[in-house]
Amino acid sequence: MSTPRGMAFDPSGNLAVADSGYHRIVQFSVICPPTTTSTTPAYVTLANPLCPTSYWNSTVKIVAGYTASASSALTRLYNPQDVTFDGYRYMYVADYSNNRVLRYNPGSGLASTGKIIAGFTTAGGSGFNQLNGPTAIYLDSNRTLYILDNLNYRVQKWINGQPIGFTVAGGRGSGATLDKISTSQGLYVDDQSRVYVSEIGNDRVTRWDNTTIGVIIAGNGTAGNALNQLRDPWGIYIDSNYTAFVVDRGNHRVQMWETGSPVGQTVAGMSGVSGPWSYQFNLPTSISFDQYGYMYIMDSGNNRIQRWWPGATYGTTVASSTSLYNPRGLIIDPLGNLVLADCSNHRVVSFAGGCGPTTTTTMAPL
Repeated sequence: MSTPRGMAFDPSGNLAVADSGYHRIVQFSVICPPTTTSTTPAYVTLANPLCPTSYWNSTVKIVAGYTASASSALTRLYNPQDVTFDGYRYMYVADYSNNRVLRYNPGSGLASTGKIIAGFTTAGGSGFNQLNGPTAIYLDSNRTLYILDNLNYRVQKWINGQPIGFTVAGGRGSGATLDKISTSQGLYVDDQSRVYVSEIGNDRVTRWDNTTIGVIIAGNGTAGNALNQLRDPWGIYIDSNYTAFVVDRGNHRVQMWETGSPVGQTVAGMSGVSGPWSYQFNLPTSISFDQYGYMYIMDSGNNRIQRWWPGATYGTTVASSTSLYNPRGLIIDPLGNLVLADCSNHRVVSFAGGCGPTTTTTMAPL
């Protein structure tokens, strides 16, 4: 065409164009490709589809890896640290000692084959396509993956489908200054894309509003059990008010830090006292919430998952197994199952969820 001008669709959907320079009208016929049936599962919009009477099966189901069999094969894991899901029910696993993140199809099971989506050399490294000991992962609603690249002392942001990531926190070596992060275990990203990191080596939680410097939002940088201190902080959760819930592993408790507060409040566990009782934890590692406000804490040293209302005096065991070995990351999947990284067993396991019967009262109203 030469100097095309006006155009319009005819009643059949064809496109007609006035080709001014060649003194003609040209037509582009409409073509409808054949319809295809997608095999991608439907997006699940409800993050935690739990009912008020939820319960979990006591039988452990392996959903990735193979018990006590570690290797770099795509059917195996090696000290997995964390697990998360997207809305399509794909599962993502931080495969720590293989220096990678794997993705699994919905419905995966024993020795399923994962796909590497981040960290493409199992030997590890500091390149933008490499990881070195990933300990935690967070996935946002756009399927953008944030990876706590522990031994590179940085957080990497990995856009879905990209071969490399870029640094959004740390990346300047280990240290206590606010432009650095130390060895770390917990990661969260809020709805403003601010990154939160729980630093074991610095006994603090920092928030990164940009890639230059962090700000301390929990702990004072020295280990202890006072209300302004943490000891080996691990899992973190940020609610809609930007209140931080921190698994204070070394103090066997969960601390709640309101925005701007210099001190935290103990909302679960006993400060500095470990044990097996319902009001205690033993080296807890991670935390998740349901839509009703209940906390779910991976009580690693007791091989159990405790459900706890913030501020209650005791929790309830909702899942446990003596077959677990150093369990780490915990999440409620899009179908309501409890899924965790069973680290030293080199596998990811789940406890299937269900809804119990509701009860009604026959007592006459007063």
